[in-house]
Amino acid sequence: MSEREVLNEGGVLVTTKRFVASGTTYQLRTITSVRRKPAPSRLPAVFLFAIGAIGSFGVARDGSAVFVLLGLFFVALSVGSLFTEGKAELYVTTSARELRALRGPPKLIAAAEQALNQAMAEAE
Repeated sequence: MSEREVLNEGGVLVTTKRFVASGTTYQLRTITSVRRKPAPSRLPAVFLFAIGAIGSFGVARDGSAVFVLLGLFFVALSVGSLFTEGKAELYVTTSARELRALRGPPKLIAAAEQALNQAMAEAE
């Protein structure tokens, strides 16, 4: 059977015989399973934003500069977290161990997982 390219995107190559990611090549025949770990939830950042906003604006009426500065710090920290895209991870399991093969944007990780599952099914 000849080698057919299933995915070539964002530095990730999946063919019917191999998987290349982060400068490492994995032979498809040695991979027994693939799993994706999703990006972390943004809920804590939203919660931190709410606490910071309530703290800085609610306490501002009392005139306590420490609480206002602390609240603004929480707001700034949470805004930074909300506008950065979380990184998902892709793990491959071989007969020896489980390895984190790739870390990146959730869409790329999902595409790589789907391509690997498709290539593994075609290789059987």
